Amino acid sequence: MDFVDPPPDLEPVYDVMGQTPERILPILFFAWCVALVMQDSSGKTRVLGFVVVGLVIVLEVVDLGMNVAGADSPGILKVFYLLLFAWLLLESRKPASSSPERLPTADPSSRPQPIAP
Repeated sequence: MDFVDPPPDLEPVYDVMGQTPERILPILFFAWCVALVMQDSSGKTRVLGFVVVGLVIVLEVVDLGMNVAGADSPGILKVFYLLLFAWLLLESRKPASSSPERLPTADPSSRPQPIAP
């Protein structure tokens, strides 16, 4: 039994169920990070978020370009993806902003009264 290459009958399964989600899910995660930095971030962490998310997007484009050209990107560049998680940790430490869209609290006197028998 060969442990290096998958058997030929499993190659389509590996390509469809392995490679496709493995390529699409990080792109969706990066898109979520872009939305987060654009919509919810503020202050110094917003600036850091723009830098880190921009760097990760540039790395993704370089990786895609190298794959199209038939070359492999250096694996050490993947270390820069950790900066994204460091930014997310800094973003999560900020206190929640009080938004005016909050629902009003219920007034106890406005509760319906039970019907007396």
